[in-house]
Amino acid sequence: MSYRELEVWQRGRQLAVFVYHLSASFPGDERFGLTSQLRRAAVSIPANIAEGYGRGAPADYTRFLRIAKGSLNELETLLILSEDLDLVQGLEQTYRDIAKLGSQLSNLIARIEATKSDANAESVLMYRPVGPAELAALADLNYEGWPPRLPEQPIFYPVTNARYAREISEKWNVKGYGQGYVTRFRVRKEFADQFPVECVGESHHTEWWIPAEAIDELNQNLVGKIEVIASVGDQNSQREPASDAPDSSFAEQIGGIGTKRNQSD
Repeated sequence: MSYRELEVWQRGRQLAVFVYHLSASFPGDERFGLTSQLRRAAVSIPANIAEGYGRGAPADYTRFLRIAKGSLNELETLLILSEDLDLVQGLEQTYRDIAKLGSQLSNLIARIEATKSDANAESVLMYRPVGPAELAALADLNYEGWPPRLPEQPIFYPVTNARYAREISEKWNVKGYGQGYVTRFRVRKEFADQFPVECVGESHHTEWWIPAEAIDELNQNLVGKIEVIASVGDQNSQREPASDAPDSSFAEQIGGIGTKRNQSD
């Protein structure tokens, strides 16, 4: 399906064309005033709907739909001012069209967020500390997947909480490379359930041990994009390691117990 098939985009496009024709009759001294503002607001509506649709991620889509809805409100206000200044009259049908489009945008946002909530209920939240090299690799993949593991990284170790991930980043990435980051991502529960949560130190030192050969399958089970939620350390550091860290157990990296034990121990 293309964004062009969306009724909200079609209505937004029609509204933008209408506003261009309408404002063509405005006096010349409004060229950089209401004429320009009306046209920018009108064009913003279908443009943001299309861009949000093209982003793919539900969070991005709803963000751009909200921008489109804000532009719609701006457009309505500018049309009201245009009537107040006797630049145009008889816009009752246009206001009804704007109200209809606003309602459709609100409904679409609600539907996407409901779908996102359902997906979250069927997914598991994971965290992972990374250094500059792995962050660059994630950026190259548009934050839509994890890069293949290096030969010395037979296990991929996402962790269960941001606190643990930050500790690792501070005591491993920052110490070795001057800068660390904490990432967050969702994985379908059906995939995550294949790997038990392992406690390797204190009660919050919990992680999954996912074999490197399962990375492609993990990427296929990502729900949405990988997010960078925290930056730790000296952002001005110029050190550029060949790789950020061997994937040895994270508890070993930060000086924890480093031995497997049950969470109930």
